[in-house]
Amino acid sequence: MSKKTPRRAALVPRFGMAAADTWSGLGTLGSMPGDRREQVFVSSTYLDLREERQSVIQALLIAGCIPAGMELFPAGNDEKWRLIQRVINECDYYVLVIGGKYGSLDPTTELSYTEMEFDYAESTANRYWHSFTAHPAS
Repeated sequence: MSKKTPRRAALVPRFGMAAADTWSGLGTLGSMPGDRREQVFVSSTYLDLREERQSVIQALLIAGCIPAGMELFPAGNDEKWRLIQRVINECDYYVLVIGGKYGSLDPTTELSYTEMEFDYAESTANRYWHSFTAHPAS
């Protein structure tokens, strides 16, 4: 069984074959013995995409990657936003899972924290990012 098969299989139930094929195209993250494990920031709204986030995190763990994301810190004030930025900076990849909700708003910018994470990750061009569209049950 190839390294890609478990990752692909983990994504099919939640995101369908197209997402699994796209994910497989990301390469062999974390699969080389002795290589540094890749860290991946997983961004999405939370309550509506819990199962989808878990599928992505499981696929990352199977691939030998270190997932990072909002589970480490709740959305909130400026100090937490600086922590989020630091974690994004330390990650090798950024994955955005898109659903039907916009997410919690930052009172200062009136943007969702998910959008702020995406904008920040996109501005740091040294990392690869990818998005999946999820269709959670309403």
